[in-house]
Amino acid sequence: MFKHIQWLEKVIEVASGNQNVVIFGCGSSGRRTLAFLVEKEVNVVAFSDNNSDKWGQVINDIKVVPPHELQTNYKNSLVIISSQWSKEINEQLNSLEVRNKLIFSYDDSVVSNLEPIEQVYNMLSDDDSRSAFEGVMLYRLTRNPDDLFVAPYQQYFHPHVQPVEHETVIDGGAFIGDTVKKFMDKQSGNLRIYSFEPCKDTFEKLTSFIKENQLGQVVTPIGEGLADKRNFAYLNKRNPKNPAGYRIVNNSSEVTEDIRINSLDNIVDEFQIKRIDLIKLDIEGSELVAILGAEQTIKKHAPKLQICLYHKPKDIFELPLLIEEMFKEHRYTYYFGHHHRGPWETVLYAIPAKR
Repeated sequence: MFKHIQWLEKVIEVASGNQNVVIFGCGSSGRRTLAFLVEKEVNVVAFSDNNSDKWGQVINDIKVVPPHELQTNYKNSLVIISSQWSKEINEQLNSLEVRNKLIFSYDDSVVSNLEPIEQVYNMLSDDDSRSAFEGVMLYRLTRNPDDLFVAPYQQYFHPHVQPVEHETVIDGGAFIGDTVKKFMDKQSGNLRIYSFEPCKDTFEKLTSFIKENQLGQVVTPIGEGLADKRNFAYLNKRNPKNPAGYRIVNNSSEVTEDIRINSLDNIVDEFQIKRIDLIKLDIEGSELVAILGAEQTIKKHAPKLQICLYHKPKDIFELPLLIEEMFKEHRYTYYFGHHHRGPWETVLYAIPAKR
């Protein structure tokens, strides 16, 4: 049985078997966990939290108590840690000699989608991929980084799915040229790369990088975002300290930038690109529409794929299933890599049978 299912069943069994339960963490994760436990008819008697400003508050009819009360007033209760800081809180509770505890954060993307998650697991081609996939699923329920299986290879350099000399690469989400540099260093510059970056400021840095490194003959920067059609869109720039995390939103505001988007199918025609060997997509939640907009290109060229799966909760199973459904004729082999001690940098690697 899958680790995340085993853990989910254990949480329900243990929580149901305890007369009283305290949830440690009264943020959004704790509140989702409360709703789940109440639905399972578990008796939640209190929240606890390290934020003293919350002590004494009542959230959804549940009082928030300081952690030290767990030693006295709630010493016979089960404590369920529901926080992104679960590992640290677990150590804190050990120091308080709170032994009756477990870690669980309700995540609807896991709990409500066990069937498609199992489908993707069964698509994966090796033990490392399956371990990494299970690790991410379990991490979503525990927020414990120790549950993650971090890939032994560098991101975008899976042993079977990476650029090789003289290939043509689509770099979706080029940022300032970080991936271009890694690819070029690995293959001594013997690649042809089309790099997509819709943010104007970041695109200027990308073009400067290309010029400074004399890559103009082999790297073509394109100031558009990848999508399913040619259009205009809004880029949310709310956090200027993290420009790599800018993403497309539906409405304009004082923190958005007007950008152009286009489908890869259109770009291939406009630039008369003759071959495509690898497509990498790290485009902040637009991966699904970009795949739809690359349908004819992928069907024609059967490229290797490197698709980020962590920007939206359901991407981790929806995108692999979409690719398998759309491009069955290529008989892709799928690998799964996780490259961070947190919820980010999860990548689907796929290679068609003919390669």
